[in-house]
Amino acid sequence: MASREEPAQAPRRQTRRREETRRRMLDAAAQIVEELGLTAATVERVCARAGYTRGAFYSNFESMDDLLIALFERHAELVAARLTEGFGAVEADGGPVTADQVVERVLRTLPLSRQWFQVSTEMMAQALRRSEAATVLAQHRSRMRGFLAACLSSAIQRMGRTPTTSVADLTEAVLAMYEGTLAQAHLDGNDAGHDRQVRFIAITILAMTEPAHRPS
Repeated sequence: MASREEPAQAPRRQTRRREETRRRMLDAAAQIVEELGLTAATVERVCARAGYTRGAFYSNFESMDDLLIALFERHAELVAARLTEGFGAVEADGGPVTADQVVERVLRTLPLSRQWFQVSTEMMAQALRRSEAATVLAQHRSRMRGFLAACLSSAIQRMGRTPTTSVADLTEAVLAMYEGTLAQAHLDGNDAGHDRQVRFIAITILAMTEPAHRPS
């Protein structure tokens, strides 16, 4: 009986080992980016940090560009999960909310680290050169838009306001403001970046909405 189980177990063990190898290499790359910057994340450094050979690297990734896409996808899944958490917190409160409260609760769940900024910025550069990167980035941004549109529609209603434009346009404006203020915070070295984001995004929401019931 044991001998008949072994052939079926072997592929599963190989799959687990492969997943563990990829995870450790992605962890190593993320640590290097955080500590030394994106340009320092070379194949040699990733292998040394993860404890694997170049052969192990190339059996999992075609190149550092390929690893970067995988790293971005992992971060994107985290962003999606945290957005769901943030929107859930807004919905769970019930009752009226202000623009500042909505933005604060959602932003609190999003990654603002320098590592995420570097990886996402490089992905945008890659998207201009490689169709695979462009597809991954487009999928992530589409998901972000969907989450934001749903949250904004619900939050604006609870704020007692209505959009003066389409929800799609409002979503694009809020996403652009989020990305712009995130870049400013990292490029300017501004420790007050979070407060600036909350203020500017709240202003954008208020500027593109109006009270649902105006006094007669």
